[in-house]
Amino acid sequence: EGWCGDLGERRCNRAALAPISTWQRAAGGGKQRRQLPHTAAMVDVMGDVPACIDEWLDHDDTHMCSAAFNRWGTVLAAGCLDGTVLLWNMDTRGLARAHAPDLHVQAAGDTGAHGGGLAREGARAAHADKITALAFSADGFRVASGSQDGTLRLRDAATGEVQARAAGTAEAVTSISERPGAPGTWLVCYAKGAPAAWQPSAGADAAATLSPLSLGGAAEAPAAGEKAIAFYAVFSPSGETLYANVQRGTLLAVDATSGAIVARARMPGFQGAVKGLSISNDGKSLLVNSTDKIIRTVPVDALMACPERSTAEGAASWATAGGSAGAAIGGAQAVAQAGPTLIEEDKKADIVNANGCVSGRATPTPVGAPEVQLPQDCLGEFQNVVDRLQWRSVCFSEGGEYVAAAAAIKAEHHIYVWSVDSKEQAKVLEGPKEGVVDIVWHPVRAQFVSIAQTGVAYIWAKNALERWSAFAPDFKELVENEEYVEQENEFDICGEDDEAGAANGKSLPMGFASSKCIDENDEDLDIGTPAVFVRDQSALTCLPLLPEPGR
Repeated sequence: EGWCGDLGERRCNRAALAPISTWQRAAGGGKQRRQLPHTAAMVDVMGDVPACIDEWLDHDDTHMCSAAFNRWGTVLAAGCLDGTVLLWNMDTRGLARAHAPDLHVQAAGDTGAHGGGLAREGARAAHADKITALAFSADGFRVASGSQDGTLRLRDAATGEVQARAAGTAEAVTSISERPGAPGTWLVCYAKGAPAAWQPSAGADAAATLSPLSLGGAAEAPAAGEKAIAFYAVFSPSGETLYANVQRGTLLAVDATSGAIVARARMPGFQGAVKGLSISNDGKSLLVNSTDKIIRTVPVDALMACPERSTAEGAASWATAGGSAGAAIGGAQAVAQAGPTLIEEDKKADIVNANGCVSGRATPTPVGAPEVQLPQDCLGEFQNVVDRLQWRSVCFSEGGEYVAAAAAIKAEHHIYVWSVDSKEQAKVLEGPKEGVVDIVWHPVRAQFVSIAQTGVAYIWAKNALERWSAFAPDFKELVENEEYVEQENEFDICGEDDEAGAANGKSLPMGFASSKCIDENDEDLDIGTPAVFVRDQSALTCLPLLPEPGR
């Protein structure tokens, strides 16, 4: 189904807008919109793949460019070009919060918020640049954002208060995520260079640890004259394993506790550079987007079946929650309660015990040693064979059965969907005449959100068919209107004689109500007190809309 319309039509009252089924041009040159009423019962006719634009989200004062869901899918965070973070309530499709850009500038000599050798020269930039990465904490109370200038912010999702700041390298942040099972420990990836561990401390201006990860020596700084590559990394759902790409087409599995490389394998036929890495919700498959125009799915079991051929008694490790991820060997007192800590000294990965002593050193695979290749038949490869398109953004479906990819076409909103099992193309979705910059799939529903170059977020959902007969088994759908003659006592309250007849097996006419039922229900209705947002909840599963001033 096609979609057409200019930006002026989209800037309408979203509250009065019904879900969009199709857009089609009328004979007189105008545009007609066919809408599905919200009250109609819907029956799915297109399976588990979104088929049409259900609604869009637009903000008049800013321009959205990236997005992320919380783990329940009830709140959508959207990053904007000016550093604003918008939080949308996905149940009402309304704007719940708008957090303004953080204009705080770090002093030139302040290295507390960006230790571990990542301090930049001069004053630290304010977090008012393009938001390139977003992520919610596991409990939903906090939202982390990374910008194009490499700065990081951790905000309270409900109030927008900045709880922590950090400034790493000058490269754009490509992804950020919290380690499952370790609240307060974040994984940050950059457009160039090694990923980093970020452990914000209490207070926006307090010291926060931001330290690069060596990935067992694989993410060392390039030699003089060599081009720095982008490292992408993701956690397993349990948080015990870290998956990352190194070199060209090589994937690593790193123990997130000890830092030791447990598996390493190369994808066969890989000719480009990795520009995106994600994992399915069940943790069974990795999704790799690359510059060779091929999207690949890699089973985690196949990667783990290729163990690292090295003896590593110790390696760079993640600090435990509350510990310092960038402490030096001399700072044993600061990490005495934290256990093993990640450090980098002479670009070699060591283990620092609680007493500050080095306990082991990783022995990487010898240079020049052949790498194990993954079996070709276990990989899934998806591409546009005819047009050979590059892919702007890719993602798994909520259950991992499908792969969705946004084509990198400047003036086309094309989204391709493939089946992971059959490795065949399931659908090509065409939206408005504007490119796609980001796409995220809903974590529990067959929906996804695509961000267009115009700053509008489009919500794609399954195609639905109106079936009003679902309200009642004896409901009859009419093709044409029929004249109905109302009976004289059709909507009267039935008397005792009628109730006696009903007790003897005679049914009451349509519209009749028993006086007994009325007596039982004849009481004041207590609607209760509206639910109020409470901060002592264990998780922020929903973010209610704030009332507008003056209403």
